[in-house]
Amino acid sequence: MNAHTPQETTNDTMDRAYAIYDRVIRPTLEFQNSARIVSIDVDSEDFEIDDSALPASMRLLFRKPDARIGAIRIGVGPVHRLGLRHVRKLS
Repeated sequence: MNAHTPQETTNDTMDRAYAIYDRVIRPTLEFQNSARIVSIDVDSEDFEIDDSALPASMRLLFRKPDARIGAIRIGVGPVHRLGLRHVRKLS
């Protein structure tokens, strides 16, 4: 399990997600998936695409439980500015 500081989660994760998006996703998948959500694991560069961030991120977390995820709306921009693995469950 990787240890990440909260600062890395908010800033570094999204910067890395955008770099992966620009290099891997934009050239091949942007046109046919415009306005959908891509959830990107910034450590493995694995990703999932869906109409909503939650299903895409959950499928990615199922495969990669320690994923640091940046969610980006394809062709538009960021969905949320925080890493999903750090959201606390409300009781």
